[in-house]
Amino acid sequence: DGQSPNGVDPSELGPFADVYKEIVRAHAGDGTTAARRVYEAFARQDPSLAQLIAGDPQPTKLVWTVADLLSTEFPDPKWAIPGLLPAGLVVLAGRPKLGKSWLSLQMAVAVGTGGVVLNRKVDAGKVLYLALEDNPRRLQDRLSKQQSIKSAAVDFHFEWPALVEKRGDARGTDLLLTAVNTNGYNLVIIDTISRALGHADQLDQADMNVAFGKLQRMAIERDICLLLVDHHRKSAGGVGDVIDDVMGATSKVGVADAAIGIYRERGQSNATLKVSGRDVDDQELAIQFDRDLFCWQLLGNAAGVKADTIQSDILDTLEELGGSATMARLAKALNKDRSNIRKELVELVNKGLLRRGERKGREVKYSVIDDENDSDSD
Repeated sequence: DGQSPNGVDPSELGPFADVYKEIVRAHAGDGTTAARRVYEAFARQDPSLAQLIAGDPQPTKLVWTVADLLSTEFPDPKWAIPGLLPAGLVVLAGRPKLGKSWLSLQMAVAVGTGGVVLNRKVDAGKVLYLALEDNPRRLQDRLSKQQSIKSAAVDFHFEWPALVEKRGDARGTDLLLTAVNTNGYNLVIIDTISRALGHADQLDQADMNVAFGKLQRMAIERDICLLLVDHHRKSAGGVGDVIDDVMGATSKVGVADAAIGIYRERGQSNATLKVSGRDVDDQELAIQFDRDLFCWQLLGNAAGVKADTIQSDILDTLEELGGSATMARLAKALNKDRSNIRKELVELVNKGLLRRGERKGREVKYSVIDDENDSDSD
């Protein structure tokens, strides 16, 4: 905030005394921006400095009674992209050249601008994108084709230290933590995780469990989404298993909070996006690659909404109520228990058929998504 730490004696700062002096000197000469540049330079060399500044995450309650759990009002889960990318570790995988990088770039720009992706309105945030298999020219071409705007808050890196070194350390992971603490990223994308793992044996269950476990803990403790782009095995075909189809040890995905798979017949523009996770309802979304906009577009839920179900009743009732209503109003109109309505609303949001509005008091309004006239989602 530019304020001087009054009363600080550099001699009491131990190994950080020189860092403190340089930051103070930079601030005295050129202000806060210069001081931040000096700090970031030191933090890149010593990730523990970023940890020192950021502080430890809030202590986690270790023991919960039944009464605690039933009486606590937990905050709504945090999402990078509602219904798709929760806070935590997420793996996005598919066969090579099927459009994973196009989708991850589309997601990054949507978060970086507060835009829309797959019919989901996204809150604006900051994104770190490790494009480890690309170069600046290729990313420039893709961003231009997707008509991305210059103000998108996305930082690209094309090189990064390996997340797992031969001698067992994880300098790349430490630097990732430094970047998150220093820049306040909401979404971090690693494309691809295979390149980021360096020479690590991806078939080694123990090593992958340790490496991915560290990444998952970092994402959970910092309340961000860490999206890892990976490959499916050669044998993966059709709409398979989003866990088993990921190349390498199953422990890579076992610690993940969600897994997403792209399944598409080569040469076809239509595909299925299969999603599974702890806080994400299992779903299969029909998507299509728009060759004019170079973006994936949502066609609907691959399984559809069957007639004479609670979900179809909800959609019909919403139309009768003018296109939007709260859960309480829907429950009353349908004469259904609110807990049952809540579950169906979450699934309809995940299918891209409803949009969840902001909470006002204890209520949230749900609205039908109109693909043609939904101008407020731009």
